[in-house]
Amino acid sequence: IEALRLHPARFQDQNTELLRGLVWFCIFFKDKELVRALGQLCVTSFKKIAGLGYLAQKVGNACLLVLGEIASEESMTQLGILRYKLKGKAIQNTVEKTYQKLSAQIGISQEEIDEMTISDFGMEEMGILNEIMGEVIARLTIVDTSRIELAWIRKDGKELKSPPAAVKEQY
Repeated sequence: IEALRLHPARFQDQNTELLRGLVWFCIFFKDKELVRALGQLCVTSFKKIAGLGYLAQKVGNACLLVLGEIASEESMTQLGILRYKLKGKAIQNTVEKTYQKLSAQIGISQEEIDEMTISDFGMEEMGILNEIMGEVIARLTIVDTSRIELAWIRKDGKELKSPPAAVKEQY
């Protein structure tokens, strides 16, 4: 996807067709990471290039349609995100139609879907993020709206007063 973002002009037709075919092949998988990648590819495909139009409109349209056909909570979440990220009236209409169709098909209200599109930022528990950094765990805790705490915990459970030297060197 990064290569698409950096590409200075639209793809040649045969490359667009190949990528579009790969996107359509994704319809057989309900893998969360793949669905997220489709959402990112969709955003990238609908990037505008001055004087040329969209980077890969056919690919972007395929992404939208495949997200609608996958029919999972994750695809619903991605469509919810795309509602806010994609610009252009025609694209917005396609996203909205796909979003409403999938909402009815899955049986989830649009309010519930909007709630699902809010990221948990990798937090395992409410307000707590654990990130493994070498031999220790960095635990970020949101205490209240104006205060956070960072703790360094060894794998044996003992809390450290400061980050170990290895963490300072590597990160």
